[in-house]
Formats: sequence, C-alpha cells, structure tokens
Amino acid sequence: MRRTIVLLSVAVAAVVVLGGCSGTGAPPTDVRGASVQTLASDQVSAIVQFATWCGVLYQKSNGESNVTDFEDLGNGAYRLAGTNSDGGSFEYIYDVPNADGYQAGHGTISWPATATAPAKQFTTRWTAESMIGNVSTQSIANEYPDGAQLVCDLKWDRSVEPMQQEWNGTAKTPTGTALAFHMDRRQDMRDIITVTLPDGSRLQVTLPQKAVFGAPYWPDWAAGAEGSFRNADGQQFTFKALGSAASETWTEWQMTDSAGVSGNFVLEAGLVGRGQLQRGESVLGALRWTADWQGTLDLLGSGTESVTPSAASRDFRIQSWIGNAALLAPAPMY
Repeated sequence: MRRTIVLLSVAVAAVVVLGGCSGTGAPPTDVRGASVQTLASDQVSAIVQFATWCGVLYQKSNGESNVTDFEDLGNGAYRLAGTNSDGGSFEYIYDVPNADGYQAGHGTISWPATATAPAKQFTTRWTAESMIGNVSTQSIANEYPDGAQLVCDLKWDRSVEPMQQEWNGTAKTPTGTALAFHMDRRQDMRDIITVTLPDGSRLQVTLPQKAVFGAPYWPDWAAGAEGSFRNADGQQFTFKALGSAASETWTEWQMTDSAGVSGNFVLEAGLVGRGQLQRGESVLGALRWTADWQGTLDLLGSGTESVTPSAASRDFRIQSWIGNAALLAPAPMY
C-alpha cells in the first residue's frame, strides 16, 4: 500500500521595509557578548531559514497528478508514470506487497529547464509502511545527481483526527555536511518545527495552522508564528512573525534579546528587508538586505558594515532542493 501525504503550502515572502532610525543614538557596544553586527547577521540567518521552511511546508495544491502510464509487473507490483502539477515528470516502481499488504518502492522525478532555473532530477526510495496499533511509520530517501541526500522518517497517529504527524529528517550536501529537521504536527493544528544547522545553530518555530481549500494545513496568518534562534556560539533571541490573512504573506518581524535588544522589521514580498535594532529607546543601527540576502548594517557613529547570513544557513536553503514538502512523501503525486 502506498502512502501519499497531501501537502500544504505557502511560498513565503520575507522582507523588510522600515523608515530611518529614530530615538537616542547608542554606541555599538557588545550585545550579551556578541557584536551588533553578529546579532544583525543572526537576524538574516533566522529569516532565511524561516522563509525556506515556510516555502517548503506550506503550499496550496494547484492541480491533480496526471498518471499517464500504468504497467502491471505481476504479483501485485506495478509501474506508474505521469506529470505532477508543477511540470515534474515521474516514474515509480511499486514492489511486490509484503505479508501485510504494504509496498516499498523507488522512482525518479525530473523537471525541465525553465527561464529561471536549470533542469533538475532526483531519485527517491521508500520503505513499506509499518503499522503498529494506530501508528504507522515509513521512511523515504531522496538522492541528487551531485551526491546530496535528503532522508526523512514519517510517523502518523491515526487514533486522532486530524492525524498527529511527526517528521524526522536529515539533509546532506555533496561534501557531507548535514542539517537535521524535525516537525511535530499537533492535533490542535500547530506545527512545531526545529531546524539544526551543521554549525550548531538552531531555529525553532511554532506555527498555528488552519485548513483551507487546496491545503489541509495552512498558516493562520492572524495568529502569527513564534520562535527562537540560537547561533553557533550560543547567543539566542526570540521572535514573532505576523502576517496578513488578506494577502497571505508575512508582514512584520519582531525580535527580543535577553540583554534588552529588540528589533522591529516590516516584511514585504521579494525577500528584501529594512528595519532597526535598538536597546530601550537607544537605536543601535539600521539593518537592510537584498533579495540575495546581502545585508548592510548602518551603525550610529561607526560607519557601515556588511551583513550576510551564516554559511550554514546559506548552504541549506532547502526549497532550492525539493520545492515543496510533497517531495518528502513516498511516491509524491500532487
């Protein structure tokens, strides 16, 4: 038996536009052992990962899968081929069912080149579903031509409605560096997402959901998302992202550091950002960044510094690997 996960979605736009600094100026002293420049870089690193995972996990279906070819391979095994709604062509082989009637399998998905993206392809392999009581588990592994890998263990608790889900996965670059991700999809329609980067930095987000047409799980924009980011040296801040239900985009990002530093940013489409960091009424600096995550920090009285996300955060923009979370499912058809 194959397991198809219906997935969600939302291409997130993270960006920021804020007016110039106001309030009393403050010297760019260290912020809890980290410079203002480090804190600004952490902001961009956090938003990169927040935008990346929202872009993967929350997308509305834009069409049905189109199975154009079926071949009976005998003894319950078969082959399917067709085209997904995003133009990716697939071919899947479902193995002979095991004693419980479940099937392992493997396949390939390919996308043609477009004006904005090169052709891409990966192979996928999945285990037969295992059921113990009301809980089923399954594993998938995606492999890319350059040697990158993405593996995920999936668990569903069918005793509750909607089903409670748990995803545990690892993404590896061709050089072997790895990112770990975990998602708890709670019965109360909250997703709790934890991403641990290879340098030890970690993003954790709690994101309330609701069911809408085309997506059984979709961000509750009005409720917003809350989380924390800890960098490789252990400095941490909390954040809240607020959104607009009308435009279905994130519109505001707020952060607070335990040392009394806060940041307020306005988010707009295009992944361009602008905002400011301050301690109390004293402004520390103005931060802005471009769509390719190149940032500039204007420090009061101390000139301008370049700001970029951490190398680990740049290396693991997962949406450039898989496009959407349906591709973390066995034999994804969407």
